[in-house]
This record gives sequence, C-alpha cells and structure tokens, in this order.
Amino acid sequence: MLISLAALLGGILNSLNKFWVNAAAPILLNLSMIAALWFFHGADAYATARAQAISVTVGGVVSTTGGVVSTTGGVTTLMSGRVTVFI
Repeated sequence: MLISLAALLGGILNSLNKFWVNAAAPILLNLSMIAALWFFHGADAYATARAQAISVTVGGVVSTTGGVVSTTGGVTTLMSGRVTVFI
C-alpha cells in the first residue's frame, strides 16, 4: 500500500516537473532491503524472510515520506484539472 501511495505521489510530482523524487524511490527501497540483509539476517531462512518483509515496509515509509516532503511542505490537491499547492 505504501509503495502504491509513493507511486501516486511520484506521478503528481512528475506533473509538477519534480522528477528526482520519483527516480529516487526505488533506490531507497533497494537500500532498505540491502541494509536488512546486511545487518538483520537471521540464523535461519524464516528470520531472514521476516527481516526482508519489514524492510519492504520501511522502504515504503521512506519512499512515501520523501514524496510527501517534496510537495513543497504542503498539501497537493487536484481541483478541476489543475494542480493547486497549499503551503
């Protein structure tokens, strides 16, 4: 769900000509998964799979937070075909 929200925010940011956030979202997800494998791998496959599941959630939170923060600190709404940013 968080990845879908990050993709939606990325589309909104692309329409505002802010392309770097949408490009960085998969990088943040991959970094969280690599960090989980590097630091939190378990003794068995079950513990490692649990760490990877948590890392996907953390990556989704980081990607979504990056999208929200980069909307110039305000709320972006679509009203009658135009984008209005309230600061």
